[in-house]
Amino acid sequence: SSDLSSQSDDDDSDSTATNQIDLSRLPAGIFDYVALGDWHGTKNVAPTAWFSGTPEIDRFPRGQDNDPGNVLAVVVERGEQPSVTSVRTSRLRWHQLAFDLIEDSSLAILRQRLEGLIGQRANDDLLRLELTGSLGVQSASRLEELLESLQARLLRLKLTNKVIVAPTPEEIQALTQRPADPLISRVASQLVVRAAGNDEAAASARVALRELYAACNHNRSEEH
Repeated sequence: SSDLSSQSDDDDSDSTATNQIDLSRLPAGIFDYVALGDWHGTKNVAPTAWFSGTPEIDRFPRGQDNDPGNVLAVVVERGEQPSVTSVRTSRLRWHQLAFDLIEDSSLAILRQRLEGLIGQRANDDLLRLELTGSLGVQSASRLEELLESLQARLLRLKLTNKVIVAPTPEEIQALTQRPADPLISRVASQLVVRAAGNDEAAASARVALRELYAACNHNRSEEH
């Protein structure tokens, strides 16, 4: 089709506004090559019309048909079909990863996935990371350490963290079965009951359990 449209390329935009160009309205035989802009990917839309995109990738991936990070080497002769070669120029790597942490052992798998994407590189990668699922308190602390390490190595970490942090059965047992600390056991038991749910009160109880567990572990480490 000669009726072209270009939607917004803003990182978080849901805009459906379009800019349209109708190539059929160009005078026949006047143009041998039409260079198009405003769309951030390389695309051939007609025998003589191309979007060159951006020489450096500047957005997170937006689908298979979006190919940014190139320049076009174009050879044009009057009245002839243009010769167009796409040349890769982008240095930066943009990644997207959605990961569900279904148990504490999932954290090791997440590390492997991230190593596969980023390897040992630093300051060359940008990552949009969406985390869901649930973790115990100790694993959640290890996740925070992993995210801090990523933050230091990446040019940008765009994080959506929906992970629920709640003590594992073993961690709950360590809080509720403390003969030497009956007050902590009683408080922890009450928090466990309140934490069963999805409302704001349950979320607050889970945070309190997390902080209580961390405080007990901190005190135990000081004693040793």
